[in-house]
Formats: sequence, structure tokens, C-alpha cells
Amino acid sequence: MKKIIALALALALIMVLSMGTVALAAGGTINGYTTWDDAIANAAPDANGVITYTIAGNVDYVAGTELAKSGATAVIIKGESGASVDLNDPYNYAFTASNATLTFINLILNDDRPESGGERSSWSYRYLMIDDAVTNVVFEGCTFTEGVLIDAQDAEFNNCVFDIDDSGHYSIFAINNNTISINDCEINGVRGVKVYDNYENAHDHDDRPTLIVKNTEFTTSEKPAIVLTSADSIELANNEYGDKGAMELDDSGVVDGTSIITDDPNLKCVSDDMPEGSGAIVGGKIYRKLEAAAEAADSGDTITLLYTPTTGEMTPEVKEKIENSGAGIVPAAGVTYEGPVGNQFNPGEII
Repeated sequence: MKKIIALALALALIMVLSMGTVALAAGGTINGYTTWDDAIANAAPDANGVITYTIAGNVDYVAGTELAKSGATAVIIKGESGASVDLNDPYNYAFTASNATLTFINLILNDDRPESGGERSSWSYRYLMIDDAVTNVVFEGCTFTEGVLIDAQDAEFNNCVFDIDDSGHYSIFAINNNTISINDCEINGVRGVKVYDNYENAHDHDDRPTLIVKNTEFTTSEKPAIVLTSADSIELANNEYGDKGAMELDDSGVVDGTSIITDDPNLKCVSDDMPEGSGAIVGGKIYRKLEAAAEAADSGDTITLLYTPTTGEMTPEVKEKIENSGAGIVPAAGVTYEGPVGNQFNPGEII
């Protein structure tokens, strides 16, 4: 009889866990409840339309569980000291709060899904993701052990720490016509930030991300801090990029003509086909090669050169374009340039 009772209890537990209720690690609670189902059922928007979930301990979140309710314009998930949320369910991939701004505060965000299986066969599903129905997302003081893919909304990362050690994984992967703002963060691991396009409209600036990075420190081992494949604009200020350099200007993307605002003096750039360096800025836009920058320059412009051109690159045709442009060339710190110039330049000047 005891064996029968024990078996019945075990089967009942399996049935409960398979019905969609989120399982929680020992000691984890949301607003004092031990399941998301109960926490969501008892949550209501305040006078400002905000629903707040306070996390204590470690909790699991089944991807796709709706966190917003009727009347909510914002959802906040905030953690007590040391609180963490683990994303589960290999067949789903996103935090969901429909038609609301979703904010994470003081949380450790983990990904407990297997690296493959279910929807994980797609590379993009190997990231923490935000459902398309979320209007905007904000991360304040969070620690990430898995990268985040931002696709359909604007995103802010403030005072966050990324520790991503999975080879090939970026800390932040931005796609489509959104604005990604990174402020006062620490990004460690194999790769930093990648800005991409939406595949279908690579040449349409309206469908490219805008990236803003300020007061952020990068330490990456596989790639430079930022990989630029396609973006509408980039703004960089007061960042530390590490030994791998500031940017990789992806030769498979649409880089030339991307708007850039920066006063960072050590903007070392590389490309797959130019590992020794690449990048030139003129008229507030960045180009992979000096030749392209010279073609875009007008007389009296200044080309800020971010790399030392190779002898093979400085063909007679390229030299003629530089001379005809009438632009002055200013090598960035650490850059050597001995080719023709349209006007005077001062070696060693920075952006």
C-alpha cells in the first residue's frame, strides 16, 4: 500500500509540473508566492498602470508566460539581494509582457535551456530574448550569464555586468530598427555587442539598429568590443575597449556610410579581410577603407584615419582619389600614414 501511495504522489507531482505551472527552486518566491501562476493571478496594475513582481531567491520562468494583465502599461521584475531568474523551456525562448514596457532590476539572469533541442536548433534561440509584443525593455543593475538578443523593441542596459563564456555568443545582439543604449556597464567574455539588420532590408537605413555605448568597459577574447554589420548610427563615448580593439567592421555587412558620433581616442578597428586594421571617418560617417572615405569626402573635409593602410592598398588609383578629394587626413592615435593628402594634417591627433 505504501508503494502505491508513493507512486500516486509521484505521478501527481509530474502532472502538476506538466500543466504549465512554473517550478521554482527551493526558497524562491514571487511577491511571496511560490509559483508564477499564483503571483500573476494576484497581481494588479497600480494607479500608473505598473505591475511589480519582487523576486526572492532563485526562480524559474517558463518562456512565454504572460506577465502583463489588462490595464498594465509596464511590468517590473525586481530582485532582492542575490535574486536570480532562470529561463526554462527549450521550445520557447522569450520573456513576455504584451503591450507593456518590461523592466528588470537587480537580478541575475540565467539560461537553463539546453544548448540544442527544441527551438534551440536555431542560433538565435540560444540567447535570452524578449517577445515581440513587449514595447520596450530596460535592464537596471542586472548580471547576465547568457547573452541577450534584442529584435523588436528599444532596449536600455544600465549598470549591468555580462559574464558570457560560451564560444560564439555575444553579450548583446541587436537586430532591426531599434535603439540599444548601453551605459556604465561591464561586458566580459568571448564577444561583446553585435549590431545587425533584419536580413531582408540590409540596405535600408530605416531597418537598422541605432547603438549608443557610454562609460562601458569591455574585456573580450574572440572579437573586438563591437561588431558592426549594419546600423543606422553609432554613438560612442568614454569607453574602454580592451586588447581586441573597439570595432570589427564586418566585410559581409553594409558598413560604409553609417553615422558615427565619438570622442573615444582609441577607436581601433579591424575587418575580416583587413585584420591589421580598418576604418575611416569623414562627414560624421564611417567607412571600412580609406578609398571609400576619400570618394565620400568634399574639399575641406577631414578624414580621420583609424588604421595604417598597407602598401598594397595604396595603389595609384587610390592615391589619385585622395589627392582629388581635397580632404585633410588626420591619423588617429597610433596610426601611421605616409600617403598623399589634400590638405595639411597633424600626425597623432585623435578624433
